Amino acid sequence: MAGWSVFSLISYNSQPTFVIPWVDAAAGNAFTPIYMGDNWNPNGPGGVGNASYLWLPMRKSKGAVPWTITYEEGWMQAQMAAGTDLTTWAY
Repeated sequence: MAGWSVFSLISYNSQPTFVIPWVDAAAGNAFTPIYMGDNWNPNGPGGVGNASYLWLPMRKSKGAVPWTITYEEGWMQAQMAAGTDLTTWAY
């Protein structure tokens, strides 16, 4: 599946699971979708049983792609440590 290689670059080698339509009340009700993806190496130790998960913010872009997944190391952990309300969704 050579065609999947480009998607690996924009999704940090993960496959999408869900996008949470999060509304950040602390940022003036800014709409910030949260990308949820699973990432596993079928040839690595544990294979799918050793999966890791990405929870990353999506940012609005001005280019041809309307949204981008922004890699921010420890983003979700920082939200949780700060006590951010992640329960307000856009629907």
